[in-house]
Amino acid sequence: MCLLDPHRSVLLLIWWTGCGWLLRGVRRIVAARRTPGLRRRRRRTAAGTSSVAAGALLLAFPVASMDVLTTAAGRRRPADRRGVRRGPARRRAAPPPAGSPDPTL
Repeated sequence: MCLLDPHRSVLLLIWWTGCGWLLRGVRRIVAARRTPGLRRRRRRTAAGTSSVAAGALLLAFPVASMDVLTTAAGRRRPADRRGVRRGPARRRAAPPPAGSPDPTL
């Protein structure tokens, strides 16, 4: 029923995005705080906090905040992409964990 009206469809999309950002932020904060020995814990906690704030703002003021938050997310996207590109190289360069089978056998 709400997909028949374009305005309601956009509002539903905004709410869906806000809930996703809110939950992703909570997940990041919990993972950063509960994982011992995690590098850059403060940065990950700050990223989670900003995601929670953006999701809450999007849910509270959906239409007014959508333009600002999509611009902010678009600027943050290249930073996320750098981590995706560097991750596999870091995993290959890291020593194997203790107790893992020897890959040379």
